[in-house]
Amino acid sequence: MDPLLPLIIIGMLLFFCALLFLAFGLPALKKRRRTRELSEWAARSGWEYAEKRSDLLGALFPPLPPHLLAYHEARHVLSGTHRGRPVLAFEHVEPNHRTGPGGSPAIVNRVIAVPTPGSTPLLDIRDQRIGHKLLDIIGLHDFVVGHPGFDGAFRVATSHEGFARAVLTGPMMERILHTAPRRPLRFCGSHLMTTERAALDPAEITAIADQLIDLLEHVDPRVWRGGAPA
Repeated sequence: MDPLLPLIIIGMLLFFCALLFLAFGLPALKKRRRTRELSEWAARSGWEYAEKRSDLLGALFPPLPPHLLAYHEARHVLSGTHRGRPVLAFEHVEPNHRTGPGGSPAIVNRVIAVPTPGSTPLLDIRDQRIGHKLLDIIGLHDFVVGHPGFDGAFRVATSHEGFARAVLTGPMMERILHTAPRRPLRFCGSHLMTTERAALDPAEITAIADQLIDLLEHVDPRVWRGGAPA
């Protein structure tokens, strides 16, 4: 027998063990570390942490058909209070359909949501440069506000034009136009939320929540009572 053969076999075994660790062990370690970091942040901040919550996507994305929701996940959920309002922050994980089996990892979106004072139709406001096929899937249709600067900067889609007009008054459009950074905004029945292609960063949660709360505080109060401003 070749005296080097045992060394070659041991080397191959070590190589395959390293591959298995990179494929399964390292992601598991990263997941545990992230879970620990977020739960520790929640404890320090007086918030609550849940590794997963199966109820959130159905509540915040109600138009998504159940067969699509089954492939989505809400993970690393942080819930707490900011400026006297409940705030939800989590990662929405969705499948990446651009690659075949064994292709790229899933898409991770950061979601920050604040409850609205009343139930609302769907209204989505996002930068014109950002495409989003989900808007077509959930049955929203494009809406032209009639403000050249706003229409040029944002794509607005809604299930109820009266609600869109009631929210997007002149002062509100100016506020959204001049708020930086310009984050996507969605009224989704019970919450105002923003979702962006990024991992959840606790250091950014309150700043993003401030933008949502400021916007809610400038919505005409009659909107929440079911009346639209004239």
